[in-house]
Amino acid sequence: MKTVRFGKQNMVSLALLLAACGSGGSKDSSSSPAPSGVAAVGSEITVTGSIKSVSGSQSEMKDWVIAMIDYDNSISSVGVVNAAGNFSLPNVLSSERYTLALLDPQYKLAAVLSSLAEDNKSDKQVFRLSGTQLPTLVNNGPVINFTSASGIAWEAVRAKDSDGDGIPDGREASLANAVAPIDTDGDGVANATDPDIDGDGLINVLDLDDDGDKLADAFDTDSNGDLIADTSENNTDLYYPALIDFGSIQVVQDTQADSSFVTSLLITSKIQKQTPSALKMRGPTSLLEGSQSVRVNPDTGDAITTTWDNALLDDGLNGDGAAGDGTYVRRVQLATGKIPRAQQVMFFQFYDEVVGTGTRIRELPFMFPDVVTGAISGTYTAATRTVTLVGAPFNSVKTFKWTVDVYSSSGAKVFVSEPIDGAATTYAIPASVMEAGSTYTAKITATTPERLPSYPAWIVRSASFNL
Repeated sequence: MKTVRFGKQNMVSLALLLAACGSGGSKDSSSSPAPSGVAAVGSEITVTGSIKSVSGSQSEMKDWVIAMIDYDNSISSVGVVNAAGNFSLPNVLSSERYTLALLDPQYKLAAVLSSLAEDNKSDKQVFRLSGTQLPTLVNNGPVINFTSASGIAWEAVRAKDSDGDGIPDGREASLANAVAPIDTDGDGVANATDPDIDGDGLINVLDLDDDGDKLADAFDTDSNGDLIADTSENNTDLYYPALIDFGSIQVVQDTQADSSFVTSLLITSKIQKQTPSALKMRGPTSLLEGSQSVRVNPDTGDAITTTWDNALLDDGLNGDGAAGDGTYVRRVQLATGKIPRAQQVMFFQFYDEVVGTGTRIRELPFMFPDVVTGAISGTYTAATRTVTLVGAPFNSVKTFKWTVDVYSSSGAKVFVSEPIDGAATTYAIPASVMEAGSTYTAKITATTPERLPSYPAWIVRSASFNL
């Protein structure tokens, strides 16, 4: 077994990363840190994982850097993200507890790991591994989030998050939620476990407003009305009690130069314990006819487009994270002019082989939300480095977030802004982002609030514009 050693300068740099990650919070008394600078005894493993942007693209994260940092001694394993969004972290000691940092292609600190804790006032950032695969990560501006806790166990280390927005106090702030049991329809079943929360006769998975508060679920951060943010629990209508853990169909609309849209579906499902022989989708022919699956060549970054066969894949090549991690994904580009309609339903089809019977198919429904969108664009004022959002991505609704993504002349993403409130229309790019004499472009990405962590239901992106 090798002992990984760092020089004094590297240890100082990594200590700064840990400070940015919110270290210094309460610690689990059952965990004994290793002596400073000494590697603890444990199996040395290679850890794999994947990361994507909030729009679901893994290829946009090419050349970004993941650092897996030992929380107790700062010894780190570092991996560069490839064109398929995957990375590998060598020489990880399985006995240790870790946090993660995301660095941009220039190795500047871009984001720290965070997951809003159950108290809505602190963030989880430190974990232990139970295998060799990390859950898929999503780049959310100042933080990166796991899409599930599969394969990790959070430690009882917490970073302060006074406003409960999922961003540690040292990084940014915005939202707060309270906790209390509620029974909206008075049927004696708490909202957290009631299949029909508002008692209107529509089961939650087929109800666009589960809690009957006149705020559509797609824009409701507490869709089941239990006063706990949806992203802090796993009992909303996007989670299933059997076969698959959760199902998500994100609608991504890319604005074209003529203000038309190219619409894609990013379909994601995380299985539970049983591995299917296949996982497919059933849906309306009127929506899916002529659709194409799109994936990225991991070596070149080029898009590979084929006719979609309605299957979801767990092969590490379709934006699904690492092969065999139980996450099944497909990015599907719809034919020109097609877009999901409110209350259209698609089904996750779980195939398995039954001895003496053959193939059994069990299906779980997903219903598209009622969202009205509009084309957006961006303008840039060089004197103030200000980007202006032009247009209304979600019609009159302002409960959304938008970000500014900056790209180099080679097309590599070099910066992601913090989430900007939908009521604001301008954002000033930090002076350190762009180098004098270089050319850059930008895109604006607007997203509905997240109900599943890091899976907004609807995403509208602008065309590229020059900075």
